[in-house]
Amino acid sequence: MCKIRWDKAPEPIFHDIPGIDEQTAVLFHNFFRAIRLYHQLMFKLMSEKDFYPGQTACLLVIANYPGITQRELADKLCKAAPTVAVMLRKMEEADLIVRKYDEQDRRLIRIFLTDKGKELYDELNAVLAHLIRSTFGKMSPQDQARLSNLLELFCRFATEEL
Repeated sequence: MCKIRWDKAPEPIFHDIPGIDEQTAVLFHNFFRAIRLYHQLMFKLMSEKDFYPGQTACLLVIANYPGITQRELADKLCKAAPTVAVMLRKMEEADLIVRKYDEQDRRLIRIFLTDKGKELYDELNAVLAHLIRSTFGKMSPQDQARLSNLLELFCRFATEEL
């Protein structure tokens, strides 16, 4: 992983974009940098605990939606069904999940965490708590509220374009 000093504000790497003013380009650069850094930090923290990055999101969704179907899981993860099938097979082999037929509709297979999966979920939550405390937790409540409002606004605009 490359080591970049982000404590010094580099010149925007996204400049000269047709129709985009300099202030908006700087904002985009900072947003892009923040996403990349957050991803790197999450990957670092997850790797230290031997979490497989793709499985962490899967584990979080299954823990929060016990009995979810594979199709629902794929939709929530925005992943192709075959990709999710491979993840689930590996998680099943690792004894993290169990698949059970739906009692009302035997065509459906529901996914649940095993005891081992629940333990891993608890460890994952501890890592996420550290990640959140080490970033957002260092902001003042006012800065958190401002950032939250701006991100909600950004999400609304992005959703309108989808």
